[in-house]
Parts: sequence; C-alpha cells; structure tokens
Amino acid sequence: MNKTLLYTLLYSILLICPTNLLYAQHEGTTFYAAAENLRRKGQYDSALKQFKEAITREPTNPRYFFGQAQCEFILKKNSEALKSLYELIKISKTYAPAYALMAKIYLAKNDVTKATQLYEMAFRYEKNPKKKMSYKMFVIKEHIKNKKYEAALHKIAEAKIVDAKNVELRYYDAQISNILGKYQSAKASILSIEDAIRNRHYSENSRFYYELGYALYHLKEYKEAFVAWEKAYYGPYKVKIEVFSPGFFNKLALAYFAIYDFETATEYITLISKIDENHLESQALALKIKKEKAIDYEVLSFQEKAAEQADESGKKSNYYKEICKAYLATNQLPKALEAVTKALEAKSKDIETLFLQAVIHYKQKKFINVVETLDLIISHTQDEKSLSKFHFLKGLSQLELKEQEGAKKTLMMIKTQPYKSVVIQKMQKSAKK
Repeated sequence: MNKTLLYTLLYSILLICPTNLLYAQHEGTTFYAAAENLRRKGQYDSALKQFKEAITREPTNPRYFFGQAQCEFILKKNSEALKSLYELIKISKTYAPAYALMAKIYLAKNDVTKATQLYEMAFRYEKNPKKKMSYKMFVIKEHIKNKKYEAALHKIAEAKIVDAKNVELRYYDAQISNILGKYQSAKASILSIEDAIRNRHYSENSRFYYELGYALYHLKEYKEAFVAWEKAYYGPYKVKIEVFSPGFFNKLALAYFAIYDFETATEYITLISKIDENHLESQALALKIKKEKAIDYEVLSFQEKAAEQADESGKKSNYYKEICKAYLATNQLPKALEAVTKALEAKSKDIETLFLQAVIHYKQKKFINVVETLDLIISHTQDEKSLSKFHFLKGLSQLELKEQEGAKKTLMMIKTQPYKSVVIQKMQKSAKK
C-alpha cells in the first residue's frame, strides 16, 4: 500500500470516529485537577470551563459531573446543578455525594420532602459512617419536627446499625420514647451512653439527664429520677424538673383544696408521699382535708338554728355560708346549694357566697353558670390572691367547655400561688404535646 492510500485511510477513520473516543481516558484528569484547583480558590466560572473539558474527554466519570454541579450550586445555578447531578446518577446511581448535594438544592428550593427522600438515598449508598449518620439525622429531625414519632423511631433503629453509641442519636431515641410513653426504652437509651456524657458540663449533658429522669419518674422510680435530675438542673430544665417536685405538687394540692376538689388534692398528696414520705406540708394538708370532711353534726345543727333565728342579714349570710362549706366538703351538693341560696337571699352581692355558688355549679358540671358567676365577682374584686383563685376556677370551667383560647387567656391572668403552679403545669403539658 502506498503512502498516499495509507494517509487517506487513516484520515477517513478519524472522520467517522466519535471525538470522545479519540481522547485517552487519562486526558480528563488534567482538566479535572485544574478545575478542582480553581474551585478551591473560589474561581467557579473558570473551574466550570475546566470541568466541561474534563467531561468532554471522560463523559462517564462521576467525579467530573459532581465537581461541575458543586460550582453550579455555589453560583446559584440550581437548575444546571440538578441537571449535572441527574446525569451523574445515570452513570453511577450509588454515588452518595450526588444525592446529598441534590438534597441541599431542594432545601434551597424549600422542598423539604424531596430533600428528605434524597438524604435517605445518600444514607443508603454512603460508605463513610460519619457522613452516613449526618444524612440520617436530618431525616430523623424532620420526622420529629412534624411529630411523626413512630417513623422517627424506625429511622433511629436504622441509624443504630451504623453507630449504636452515637450520643445524639440516643438522645433523640430517649426523647421520642418518652413522648410515646416507652419509658423503659428511653431509660435504656440514655444509660447506654452515660459513660460518654457523665463528665460533660451541665450545659451539655442536662438534656440527656432530663430525659433519663423523666423516664425514671414515669416508671415510678422516683428517687432515681431525682438523682438523675440533679445532673440536669440547668437552664430551661430547671422549670421542667420543678413541675415534678414535691413542693410543686403541694402547691397544686393547695389550689384544688381551695375549690373544694379534695379528690384531686388527695391524689397529689399521695403522689408526694411516694416521692418524699417525710414531706410535712402535704401531710398537714392531708390532715386538714380529713378534718374538713368530718362533719360535726351537732355544730351544724346549731348553725342551722342560728341562721333561721338571725335578724341581721350579715349574720344570717355567714351562718349559711358555713353550713354550705360543711356540705361542700362532703360533696352533699343539694344541701350545699340550698344553704348558699339562703345565704344569697340574705346578702345577694357577697363575693365569698357567690364564689361558693360557682364551686357548687362546677361540681354539678354547670360550667356556663360558673363562668357567668365568676365574671360578675371578678369585676368587683381587686385583691390579687382572690382574683387568682377566681381565674383558676373560671379557667378550669372554660377548659371543660373546650374554650381553649379563652381558658389560656384566663389562666394567664393568674398572678399568685398556689394557683400560678397550675398555669405552669398546663403550659408544660401543652409544650410536651
């Protein structure tokens, strides 16, 4: 074959072959290295040109597409970045960083649902345990944020396979388990990492010990709960822990005692005895309730006769009020209502008598009547302690009427103890939900 024919044949081959096959595979590396150098220097537009050259020479190398997408994302060219990443996934569907960057782009577009799905894909294919955990933690936090607690626990179980001792993971495990009432699981989760957290400063470990104490408390391991809470008594957790203390429960008992709800008051006193069997204030209140419920019928008979014979309206009213209180203490509501009615006949605008009437109506579940009566006496009362008691009973009645917003406004008007403790308790319960 002569030289002219040989050159003609070679030239024909060059014309019909795809350009990308003519480049040696390693040729893309030079442009990729230059592109990465420019990207690290923040020269993204110049880097993009080099990435494109690299891709032209090696169109099946996922790293080149990823580098290109990184630059496009930084330059806020999100559509181009996504296009690059989708091309990358066609080449290598297991390239985890691509899914993670796509998730960031969708987050920038406020599409959290899509971002969550992509972080799940990144978790599936990522080999680096630390990165793998970071992707799954995003998913877990989103489920918690949306109150999808069972789904969050499922994702936590998947993450435990990667790093069972991860303290953040165990914290969320305990927190969600407590919300769902899975207290043994919450307890076990914190105890499994206690060696890693016990020597941390209060500012770092208080949240862990709060969850441990919360679990122990609901498992009725009261002494152990307060030992844990001693390590959590810091910042916002002080108030959270306080609502489980004997002193706090005693204030609640006193509040309910003031509206003749001796059953609820006794429940709190019983609870206090389980936490602290030597709590003197609650024991004194228990004796007071016992005394109130023991009617002295001889004294009652004298008061009834004295009330009938009294000429002065103030005295008559006072006798009937005492009779009403005796019957209220023993839940004899018809007799209590009869006595309060006679007291009001003697003195119709007496604040204390109207309050007793409201208490009777509350026990009779006539909540609208309670609100109406209390609105009347509140408008004529200036004493803060009395106002707090009236707002307390009104707020409870509004809650029974399902007037949540109205009840919240009423209860927030309470300024004094022991009634203020009820507001704190209800706010805590609302926050937990």
